[in-house]
Amino acid sequence: HIQNAIIRHYCRQYGLQFRLSATELAMPGAYQMFEQLRQELKKLSGVVFYSIDQLPESVVRRREFFDTALSESAKIHFAVERFSIFDAASAQRVEDILHLKAILPFCLSTHELCRAIGE
Repeated sequence: HIQNAIIRHYCRQYGLQFRLSATELAMPGAYQMFEQLRQELKKLSGVVFYSIDQLPESVVRRREFFDTALSESAKIHFAVERFSIFDAASAQRVEDILHLKAILPFCLSTHELCRAIGE
């Protein structure tokens, strides 16, 4: 699968050990594996996600996951974005990115904006 290939490449590039691939059910709101992973963070030094888009939509669930990881000194990596969460500031940066992605569809395009201001 292409996602696993990208995750493996990311791990090789950053000297991380790839141990196990976990996949989530392809249904909206299906986060059983995510919750299990959160509970097992005590045993892991980190987790590599394919993308930040694999995180739950719920801010509360994400925050719980980030807080658990940080309290256990586990890093969270995102292969596509080439970004890691290793402290509260980097966790907030991911939240900021996700909030921007959520409002972007409601923003004017460059063309619409230029037309609105008469350019």
